[in-house]
Amino acid sequence: MYLRLLFINVFIVLYFIICSAIYAQNPYISLAGGYQLGSGKMNLGENYTSSNGIGSVQRVIGSYGEGFHISGAIGYNINKNIAVEAMVNLIDGKSFETSFYSSHSNGSGIVISNKFELESRAEFIQFIPSLLVHFGWSKFDPFAKVGLILGTGTIFYSYREQDTYNDIESYYETSKGLGLGYKTSIGSFYHFNDWFSLFAEVSILSNNFSPTRGKLTSYKENGIELINEMSVSDREVKYQEEYDFNYTEDHNENEPSKEIKQSLPFGSAGLQLGIRFQLK
Repeated sequence: MYLRLLFINVFIVLYFIICSAIYAQNPYISLAGGYQLGSGKMNLGENYTSSNGIGSVQRVIGSYGEGFHISGAIGYNINKNIAVEAMVNLIDGKSFETSFYSSHSNGSGIVISNKFELESRAEFIQFIPSLLVHFGWSKFDPFAKVGLILGTGTIFYSYREQDTYNDIESYYETSKGLGLGYKTSIGSFYHFNDWFSLFAEVSILSNNFSPTRGKLTSYKENGIELINEMSVSDREVKYQEEYDFNYTEDHNENEPSKEIKQSLPFGSAGLQLGIRFQLK
């Protein structure tokens, strides 16, 4: 409820910023892009390898905010030192892989093996209203920026399980919900003339995201698709802060199952390069 009210309030603020930019005397638009490295990394799983009881385990850490970022913004120069802008940032996230592999030889010399592989990646959109402060130089114009992040998107999972007898492949995705955070950056414009500029900025984005829905989109055993034979409770999940249960009663298979929410990392840091056009 509180997040919905916050989203509505920010949307209203963005609306007035955009309207001001369109009808004011100093509006501008900008486009930027670059690769951001993950920050605020968390544990995403592990890589486990074992052969006849001897092996190793390696932790896999990361942030789903790592990857290519492309952004567009519209803003308004209040004066020569201060501007406000509304930005939309799209993230094509890096893929992360975790695995489990175990093998052993039975008494007859036959090797029994088990292999699990999980790959995950995210596609994310962030709405970022920001305040930008110029330092007022001429051709080179250093600036600092701070903004609020409201983000949402989808995390995609692909799972493969193989053993001596079976081959299982499934695809799962989590989505919905709203993640809050903040963005800070420093950089500089190079003004070619009154209407065209290039800029570079180093940005740090701090943002976590807790999906509220999960859905199994494909489930195959030995190449045979079985998703349509599964119940709603086996295909779909509703993630909640808390929930009640009663195992003594029959479970409703026509409703999504329930699980506790998880907070996923979407922090990043990196260099963005862009262009800006002054509209008036």
